[in-house]
Amino acid sequence: MAVTLQKYCSRQDMYENYSTAAKEIEFEGRIYEFKGSKRVNDRSIHLYYCEQEQHYIRVNLQFNLPFLIEPFYSVNEVTLNAVYRAS
Repeated sequence: MAVTLQKYCSRQDMYENYSTAAKEIEFEGRIYEFKGSKRVNDRSIHLYYCEQEQHYIRVNLQFNLPFLIEPFYSVNEVTLNAVYRAS
């Protein structure tokens, strides 16, 4: 069974349509790989990375709905613990 790649053309599109973590997503025409998730209380953080752009997307969810989507650049590898402390 083939898995359909979740595609988002903008952050607004992610806010409206993001529902669950996926192994890979397409955001603004680039492929992002899922790097992991962290759950704290009623909040979850999903982290994606685009190797081509050295660009991350942090999706913050509460009650399974995205409330903050933060794209950011980093030339260093970002861990989920660092992501949680920075949010």
